Amino acid sequence: SRTFVPILSLIQSDPHLARRLLAALVVHLKMGGVFIADTDLFQKDISRFLGSDIGPVYHQAKHLLKLFPVYFSDIGAEGELREISTRIDEIGKLKDPLCHFLRKLCHVESNSQLVSYIEAIAHFWATGDRKPLRAYIPPNRYNSLDISSEFYKPLHRIMSSLGGSEGGIGEAFTLGSEVLKQRLSEISGAEPLDVEKVELLFRLRHLLQRKYALNHEYLLDQLQSWNGPWRPRDTKRLWESFWECSRSSKR
Repeated sequence: SRTFVPILSLIQSDPHLARRLLAALVVHLKMGGVFIADTDLFQKDISRFLGSDIGPVYHQAKHLLKLFPVYFSDIGAEGELREISTRIDEIGKLKDPLCHFLRKLCHVESNSQLVSYIEAIAHFWATGDRKPLRAYIPPNRYNSLDISSEFYKPLHRIMSSLGGSEGGIGEAFTLGSEVLKQRLSEISGAEPLDVEKVELLFRLRHLLQRKYALNHEYLLDQLQSWNGPWRPRDTKRLWESFWECSRSSKR
């Protein structure tokens, strides 16, 4: 993230003159993505940028800032994030290399790419295809992955069944927690610990998405979980307003 600081400083020094630089940066980040660790504390640089005279490039700046996954309050894995990442590793008695590595990443170097890593794990469990994991784990761990091993064979059965019923694992990730539980309960012969492991993986992805993604659904989830001056019916009204706006935009 430190590479972005001098670029933001250049834009701040003369926003109008830096229009092309700003536009190029937006395209670059949309195509290539961005890696910012929680411990980089990039939020203070965003605040400094917002405090500068960005009026002439307001709309471009808004598009840029939406691409930075830094709009959260908890640094690292705290609360439920820590509990679930620990539990999913403990189910395999710390011997499942994917979940053990996931736990270490969550606790030591939490960042938005964990969402993609979890999706790659789910893809491997569902299909046996390990290629998407190459970018996230060390070569020795990658080369040892085998879908027919004791760790992954029962998970493969569950995830392939779940993905088959929902039209793919990507679609399965859109299921609500109660619907997911129902789908998993319909898979016969699955061991409770394996079902729990799958459920925890989905829950962990949801928590990380809620932390890093700019999405009104996750924002409202956070409002409901925080203590504040608002009341339950206030957040319900917000939900209804957002969904109405969403439906109107699709007409």
